[in-house]
Amino acid sequence: MSRRILSGLIAVAIFAPALHADVKTKEKTQVKFEGMLGRIAGMAGGGAAKDGLTNSVAVKGNRMATFNDQNGQIVDLAEEKVYHVDVKKKEYRVFTFAEMREQMQKMKADSLADLVKIAVRLGLAPARNPWHVQERPIE
Repeated sequence: MSRRILSGLIAVAIFAPALHADVKTKEKTQVKFEGMLGRIAGMAGGGAAKDGLTNSVAVKGNRMATFNDQNGQIVDLAEEKVYHVDVKKKEYRVFTFAEMREQMQKMKADSLADLVKIAVRLGLAPARNPWHVQERPIE
């Protein structure tokens, strides 16, 4: 019983900004392909390909919540945190802005190293590493 109460309190804390928001909108995204490619995409995509995806966005103060039927995201500027919510699995993950910044810098360095390796293989750059990027194997 206490587990249900705890789950309920967490859900209220997460969804409370969306209930009494300053601004609420719904976004509908739909992509259509014409011709034979469109028919194949329509058959493979199912309902999402025909109806599109609808997101609900709510903003209150320093928080923004974006949700659809599968997942959601809450951005809290005051705490500098991003909450990724998986609605179907009833799970959430928390990332700080610093963690996200560090992850993006790592991905940038990795992609630059890969670009240097590809340029060297194609003969477009000298074999010595002119950008002084740490080399790692391409996976």
